[in-house]
Amino acid sequence: MITPEIKKLIKENLYSADKITFKSDGTVEALRSFYYRMGKSAEDFEKDVKEELSKADIKIQVIKSGEEFRPFRGGAGIRKNSHWYVIFRVK
Repeated sequence: MITPEIKKLIKENLYSADKITFKSDGTVEALRSFYYRMGKSAEDFEKDVKEELSKADIKIQVIKSGEEFRPFRGGAGIRKNSHWYVIFRVK
């Protein structure tokens, strides 16, 4: 279970994510949308998430990370467009 204080710290310090979702099973999903990769990858986003949270003294265990590549749909949400994701648990 993630306490409200930890949720607040994650929201304040995870500035590289466009969307943060706290799941009922205790995992956290961070998403970052992209149109062009600009030399970046899902591994870069995972590294950013780890660095940003470690600066706030939040230790995490990454469960899964990757990329969802989809055709551009103007006005669609992050999940319906290309994005990188990191699913993690707070230790």
